This record gives sequence, structure tokens and C-alpha cells, in this order.
Amino acid sequence: MKDEARHIHVDGILIDLTIGQQSKLRRRLNAWVFEKRLTDVVTPTRGGSGAKVIRQLVREMPGLQDREEEMLSALVGLKSNRAFQESLFSRELMPFSFDTFDGTEELERLGRTMVGYDRRAR
Repeated sequence: MKDEARHIHVDGILIDLTIGQQSKLRRRLNAWVFEKRLTDVVTPTRGGSGAKVIRQLVREMPGLQDREEEMLSALVGLKSNRAFQESLFSRELMPFSFDTFDGTEELERLGRTMVGYDRRAR
């Protein structure tokens, strides 16, 4: 649990270093890159890591072969599942990081990508 607490703080520190302490142009660019990379995390696809896990599971357990398509469809459906999205990123899970998001002008539109993010004014 101690390592997890450190990990949560590192997220906010990295964001502050790559966005907060740079020139205005670099802050905008880094915020844009952050949001684009975040899209890859919150949007499960048939070619992503989750699908690879499902395919490996089916290889190891051939009895699941008839359900592979069902599992892949369910995986892809998670991109619009609010509970799943909020389990990845939420203010309750990552309060320090969310405080950093709130204080970073360049991340004002983060809620478009991160479903669980509700911007709070400082």
C-alpha cells in the first residue's frame, strides 16, 4: 500500500514537471500529448493489451473459444462504461493528481478524455 501511495503522488509530480514548469508553448504541447496518450488508456480496443490478454486466456483455456467474441465485445464496450472509466481515474483514487489537474490551465478540457474528471476551480 505504501508503494501505491507513492505511485499516486508521482503522477502529479510528473505532470507538474512536464507541464507546470515549462514555457507556455511547451505546456500546451505536453498537455495535448498527455490527453492523447490518456485516450489510449481509457479506450479499450480489439488490438490493445486487454484484447491480447483475452486471446491468451482463450489459447490457454480452449473451452472459452466460443465466448472469445463476447469477451472482446464486452471489453470494447468498456470505453463508454462510466463505472469502468471512474475505476481507472477518479478524484477519490488520485486526489493529489486531480489537484494538479485542477491547477493546470492547459488541462482545462481533460474531462473530455477522462470521464471521471470534474474540473474544480482553485
